Amino acid sequence: MIMPRDESSGSPLDDRKNRIKEALGEGAEPETPIGGIAPWLGGEFLLWLWWQAETTDGTFDLPDRASGEPSEPVALMLEEGLTLAGEPPAEGAGGCGVASLRIGAPAASAEAAAALLTGKLPKRMRLLLARGERQWSLSLNAETLDLASVKVPPPGADATEPEDVLMERLSGFAEAREIIEGLYAGFLGRRLGPPWEGEDVPGIRRWMHDKAAGVA
Repeated sequence: MIMPRDESSGSPLDDRKNRIKEALGEGAEPETPIGGIAPWLGGEFLLWLWWQAETTDGTFDLPDRASGEPSEPVALMLEEGLTLAGEPPAEGAGGCGVASLRIGAPAASAEAAAALLTGKLPKRMRLLLARGERQWSLSLNAETLDLASVKVPPPGADATEPEDVLMERLSGFAEAREIIEGLYAGFLGRRLGPPWEGEDVPGIRRWMHDKAAGVA
């Protein structure tokens, strides 16, 4: 978990990194398929997306899965509907603490900043994705990275038959899934390499404190 305090080398961050490598297997590539991930890793992925969306223009360049060539950029922003949770408690302890924020702009709220500073990570997040003129709205689960309540782009004018409409909807869902997998691969590429502790963790901590101070 990314805590707001500074960590030295040999810290829990290093241990967490080793646990990721063990979970993925030695030599695993960032393109390792989604599924069976550790819940805290999914939480860190959602936190990373949140940080990127608020501190950059929220645009990601994802390669085409078939050709490997650059594809149309994807823009991302958070929508209403955010749930944060702490790590599961030890046996016999109280609840881990869950904060569900669903009113207004929850990601920018004081409650969200307070939850982050106590060590909570996103458990469920609603996202708006855009690629060109196409838009998707969906909920992303940190524990499984499953998509839920997915709204796909409307079918084109040439989709006049029910079968055509269905095929376009299925294609839209598949593209949303491909986008999430591309974002996750980009996250793992940084999470398992030097940029994570050298750039991302310090940046995320500064962002947390700025949110708490009302700056971000």
